[in-house]
Amino acid sequence: MGGRNICSLLEKKMKLYVNGCSFAYGIGIERYAPGNMKEVYAKCEAKRFSKQLADAWEMEEMNVAVPGSSNSRIARRAFIDILQHKPERVIIVWSDPSRFEFTDYRDDPYPFNVDALQLRGSSADFDDIPKETKKALKTYYEQLSSYHSDLLKTLYHAATIKNLCDSLNITCVQLWFRESSIDTSLKRGLQTRRIASRKTMDEYIDYLETDENIFLFDKSKTFESMGKNLLCPWDDHPGEEAHVHVANWLKEYFE
Repeated sequence: MGGRNICSLLEKKMKLYVNGCSFAYGIGIERYAPGNMKEVYAKCEAKRFSKQLADAWEMEEMNVAVPGSSNSRIARRAFIDILQHKPERVIIVWSDPSRFEFTDYRDDPYPFNVDALQLRGSSADFDDIPKETKKALKTYYEQLSSYHSDLLKTLYHAATIKNLCDSLNITCVQLWFRESSIDTSLKRGLQTRRIASRKTMDEYIDYLETDENIFLFDKSKTFESMGKNLLCPWDDHPGEEAHVHVANWLKEYFE
């Protein structure tokens, strides 16, 4: 190998990989400014917890979180990105399990690593969609989703990412974005689980609980709670101070 190639390898920064929804992206750090959202997003990106961590650890920040993201998108992108980039540290902030991904590529091949439409089961998320499409999307969601299936899919995603990171010897922290994920998804998901798949649900939970880096069953270790529940006054998202708290906790945890 030539000297130039050796130098480029030595100078290559280690990577911090983060995926999630608006909480992980940094929405809430800056107030919305209609007509100037590009600048708002840039300020959020400059102050979010992952940027603070990357600067402190002298790592390259790879934050691919998408506001409104479903856990299917998070898992799909994370699996591909981790395989391709092999980051040294991974942080996954799981979103609302009821969110789902809807793809409509009837004329072109589905671009697997491109983010598709991210929706939530509630009607509020269908406001910008044509009326003729709303009913189809609601039916699609209602037929495929339940508290049980939403939880089971997210636990499956978490186990998949854990296995991948374990196989690559990558430290991976996984947590929910807010406490309500545990209150709603875990409690109702467990209460409504079907007897036929009860063993599967229990096996996923038992398996994930053995990993000290997975905090999916601890209300005190959600992004919201680690941010001291400091939500910005204009939005139901963690503010700048909350991101500082999350970053400090993760610094201590990793070090």
